[in-house]
Amino acid sequence: LEGRPAADLDREVLRLRLAPLLAAFRRTVDPPLLKELAALPTLSAAKRSSSQGLLHLRDRLPSLVAALQSHAALVAKTPEEVDAALLKDAAVLETLAAIKGRRRTEQGALALLRETLADTAASRRHEQLATVFLPARLLTHLAGPEQAAGWLRELLLGETLEQTLGAAEAGSDAHLTELVLQRPALWADLTTPPAWECLFRAEAAAFLGVHWHEGGRWFNAERFAELLEWLFFVAAFDSATAAPRRQELLAELAAGYERLTVALTAAKTAGYRVDNFLEIV
Repeated sequence: LEGRPAADLDREVLRLRLAPLLAAFRRTVDPPLLKELAALPTLSAAKRSSSQGLLHLRDRLPSLVAALQSHAALVAKTPEEVDAALLKDAAVLETLAAIKGRRRTEQGALALLRETLADTAASRRHEQLATVFLPARLLTHLAGPEQAAGWLRELLLGETLEQTLGAAEAGSDAHLTELVLQRPALWADLTTPPAWECLFRAEAAAFLGVHWHEGGRWFNAERFAELLEWLFFVAAFDSATAAPRRQELLAELAAGYERLTVALTAAKTAGYRVDNFLEIV
């Protein structure tokens, strides 16, 4: 530790033990590389495989996979499997960007998806395509959906992601990445007041800024919208990945968007107070 103080000695020892893995992960989630990968859906299918983003990723993935495999009980996918999976992800995102709908809820869902996928300087959500969605997909392809969130915590990949991103929003983006990885347990269950209560008490509570004030619990409006919009986006991505027919996909997107708008309206009506919100939903 070179003489510096340590608040948690066990955690410092773990950092030292994981140093080769964390260094390899840091190179793989380098912000310029993530930005290049986020542009894959805008390229033609023929150009994606030879894009600068994938070429740079192919240089870095082998060392990350080797570092993961050096730890007992960790089984990571091969670099070739991760490469192929990311290309499939790009094709799915291209589908979501191109699909058109007629109904109001369909158009609302598609507008939200396009805001995330469109490369515009004003879109914070498009920035998060690189800083939230891509790290989540990369970990999912490496670890599998059941292990990815655990790796983020247990291997200190979450704090490494935060340090690597370096922006003012890096902490919230790293936390949001973890919540996105838990999407099946969050979005699928948010249909009853007890499920919403769990959201405000579990790991999402810190991200949502849940706090006590004047005898009640309150939450942050912007963080609430941000979390739900990303849970909706990942649910839409999963639906498109399952490759249903166009009308079936539009129906799923519209239903998800309806759930999203109902929750956001309820939160606003509740004044962003937890007990009021739970009464409304």
